[in-house]
Amino acid sequence: MNSKPLTYDSLKTVILYINPNTRFLLSSRIPSIQTAEKAVPLIINVLYFGEERHHFKVNETVYHYGIYQVDCKDKVPYRVSGQRDLNRKYTCDVDKFGIRDYINKADGWLPGNNGRPEYNLFGFNDREIISTKEGRLKKLEGMLKIEKQRLNQLMNYRPENSLVSEQDDEQSGIPDFKFICYESVRKYNKKELRTLKSEKVVREVIEYTNYRIRQMENELLPFENQKNNVRPEFEIHLNKSQEDGSCNVIERVKYTGDLHKAEESLINCVYIWMKPSAVLTIEYSRVERLFVYFKMTVWPLEKFL
Repeated sequence: MNSKPLTYDSLKTVILYINPNTRFLLSSRIPSIQTAEKAVPLIINVLYFGEERHHFKVNETVYHYGIYQVDCKDKVPYRVSGQRDLNRKYTCDVDKFGIRDYINKADGWLPGNNGRPEYNLFGFNDREIISTKEGRLKKLEGMLKIEKQRLNQLMNYRPENSLVSEQDDEQSGIPDFKFICYESVRKYNKKELRTLKSEKVVREVIEYTNYRIRQMENELLPFENQKNNVRPEFEIHLNKSQEDGSCNVIERVKYTGDLHKAEESLINCVYIWMKPSAVLTIEYSRVERLFVYFKMTVWPLEKFL
């Protein structure tokens, strides 16, 4: 049976009722429909632009973008922008070595160890005043060494009574133990280790500690790069996340030092901002300035129903 292509008008009708996110994908992959696609109003139920957190949402789909180091030893891209897990500080840009923008803006001074209630790179509120950049970095290196010693303690620890009920197992010390991790920089004592009442909990704390060590090493890596004049390779990735938890990279561009400057080309990848017109019902939006910049026209949905 021979199939016939849709007429131009029929194609426009089909496009009008396609899910916007599917429509973006089809238009970017099938150039032959782009003329018709751009001529059809875009119906969106929810539009949200999180300017400070580098993401935007179209209906149920979230697009988020960030800077990734792509030449890591384990071959897995590592995100260097965004909010850091250890100290909750937010990074937008990095320099050629990967040093965070808030550190460069402070003339290379690391946060913390200044007498003020400020977290250092590892998330510790260390009130010790260290008056040199090198001294603060050395302090962090010492903290990483202690964290590895803690991991060794956990690897060798065996709970005295591993026969605990399932309910006790769920409440056997993980929140308290995480608090101990940040309370002071030292090896654990026997009393603290005894709060881990089952082997399952010990394994979970070991996993958590391994994660912390990886994060600490990644925070110190840019300074090692600077010392050895190593310049990592960075890319900006545009990721697409669904409500079901799935996430995939839909676009990659080379990072040239300014994430915000790359926003326009990234957003164009999903075609939303460059529409000559759009039909929107906006649940919550922070994009008024973008409507003007990209010459979007906003119409009430009822006009087209």
